[in-house]
Amino acid sequence: MLGAMGERPTISAQCIFVDPIVNIAILSSPGDAEYRDEVDHERYEALTNSVAALKIADIAPSARKVEDDRYEAPVWVPSRTGEFIPCTVSYMAHVIGHRAILDPMSIWGNETPREDGLPSQDRLWSQLPDLCGAPILTADGSAVGVLIGGNENPRLTHNLPAWFLNESSPSRMSAKGQTRPSR
Repeated sequence: MLGAMGERPTISAQCIFVDPIVNIAILSSPGDAEYRDEVDHERYEALTNSVAALKIADIAPSARKVEDDRYEAPVWVPSRTGEFIPCTVSYMAHVIGHRAILDPMSIWGNETPREDGLPSQDRLWSQLPDLCGAPILTADGSAVGVLIGGNENPRLTHNLPAWFLNESSPSRMSAKGQTRPSR
């Protein structure tokens, strides 16, 4: 069941992909056209059409190498109040033979105090139960991961299936607008 932020989930969806190892799924409109309930379909369409589509991108172009195989990049996570929490992600990239093995992203809040006096690390973890499933965004508003907490946050370009990434490419998708984290 789905719902807008802060509202009780009451809208049905159909799961079309799930990876239980990294805790990520792709949902779509409920049921086949011949079997679906039109009310559920209309409510799903109204919910998904009420928000801007996010571009999916790889984190690698904005990352900097900090050790042999470890990279870090600045990212933002939207809070439950609508502001963006500045964070840093870290991931390892190993090459075995000619194949790159990519670890999930670790995330932590930057230790910059905000107006409320809490460093963003404390703000991130204090809101974690409400933020699970939130997108991890780059400075241009592209989604690079999903916040599930701790050290095992999936990278969208590595954990979503190729057929979905190809269907969701900017050339085939009409985004209604981009959200951009404010620094």
